[in-house]
Amino acid sequence: AAAQPNITSLHSSITMMKQTKVTLSESDCNSLNSTAVTLVAAAGANQIIIPVSVVLLITRDGSTAQSNSSCDLFISWDGQTTLGKEIGYVRRFMYNESGSRTYVFNPVGGYGVESGQSATAGENVALTIAVDSAVTSGSIDSIVAYTTYYVIDNS
Repeated sequence: AAAQPNITSLHSSITMMKQTKVTLSESDCNSLNSTAVTLVAAAGANQIIIPVSVVLLITRDGSTAQSNSSCDLFISWDGQTTLGKEIGYVRRFMYNESGSRTYVFNPVGGYGVESGQSATAGENVALTIAVDSAVTSGSIDSIVAYTTYYVIDNS
């Protein structure tokens, strides 16, 4: 008979993908520059959330334009809104867009980016969405964010 695989070692080496869905209200969108929204909660000591993709379904208000050209969107660990600490980034987020939009970060960032300034930068912190300056109040009705991710153990 053929040898059977060691199921225990097979299972211990499998990385499980997970997905979250987070819905941001108009109020959440209006305050994203002062209050980052958690897409995935911190995973614990030595654990780093690694996003595989983030999909944003953005519903724009038809009567109010997002007119702040300095508003940049960041997907990052722990609410960071600084270049060099981002996982995903959109310059001039929804600036003067005429309607709703879909953004897909797949893989997140689309290229290798510096996401932290240490080898432990992503440990035990949430994956978040934030902007670095306020969106025009009332210009975005909602954002639905789907995040597919896995967690690595950096111990």
